[in-house]
Amino acid sequence: MGYTHHDKVSANSFAIGQKGSEVDLNVDQEIINGVIDDISSASTHWMVSPYAGTIESIYSVIDTAITTAAAATISFKVGTTAASDVTGGDITIAAGATAGTVDSSTPTAERTLTAGQAVAMITDGGSTNASKAEISMVIKRT
Repeated sequence: MGYTHHDKVSANSFAIGQKGSEVDLNVDQEIINGVIDDISSASTHWMVSPYAGTIESIYSVIDTAITTAAAATISFKVGTTAASDVTGGDITIAAGATAGTVDSSTPTAERTLTAGQAVAMITDGGSTNASKAEISMVIKRT
């Protein structure tokens, strides 16, 4: 077996294997991360996107079980105005969720970012025991 030359390379894929086979490398996507120290305490936390783009999806994972009967909801806002709430971006972490539980959302509007723009992560404090949440946003660069 020797090296086979391939002439198809694009910004979103890289040809490997037989000619015509492609693997999507998602090179137009970036991940930004943030932390909410305690989702059970109503508060706002911030992260910044160094990329211009569109929020494609948002993920959370908690490090301590939510043992109370109430859920915690995390909402997101692009920038600092009330009109910039990310539509469809809320994540609800259910009562009874265990450490390592992953929740996600797929925003549908108000999800466009400029490079260097602030993103707010807002917890309603609905649960009662302290739990940290790690947040990851998938940004499709523009």
